[in-house]
Amino acid sequence: MYTAKILRKAVDKQTKRLFIDVAYHKDNGADPEATEQLVLGMETTLEQIKRTVAQAIKRLEALDANITSILEGDIDLSGAGDVAPTQTEIEKNEWFRDFNRLERVKALQAAGGMPATWATDLTALETKVRDGAKKAYIADM
Repeated sequence: MYTAKILRKAVDKQTKRLFIDVAYHKDNGADPEATEQLVLGMETTLEQIKRTVAQAIKRLEALDANITSILEGDIDLSGAGDVAPTQTEIEKNEWFRDFNRLERVKALQAAGGMPATWATDLTALETKVRDGAKKAYIADM
C-alpha cells in the first residue's frame, strides 16, 4: 500500500503554473519509492490534486504487480514475433521520408542541378508534404 506526501509546492504566476513535488512511500517506509513533480494550472483544486495522486498510486501498485510476474534470468523469445507498425506510424514514416526528399530536391534546385521539366514533380511533392503534415509530427523533428 502506497501513501503520498507533498514535499514542496510553488507557484509561477508568470506562467500560471502550480508545481507540487510528491513522494510516494510503500508500506509507510522511511525512504520514498518514487517522487514526482506535478505541473498543474493555478486553478487546480485540492480534489483534482488528490485524484491525480490517487491515479499515480494505482499506477505504482499496478507496476508492482507486473514486476512480480517478471522472472529474472534468460528470456525465451521463441514465441515472440515482430511487432507490426501501426497505420499511424506508417503514415508518419512516409511523411518524414517525403519531407526529407523535399529538402534534398530543394537543395538540388538551389544548386542549379534540377532540370526545369521537374518543376511539376517538385510542386506535387511540396503539396503532398504540406497536405500530409500533422501537428504531432513537429515533436519528432
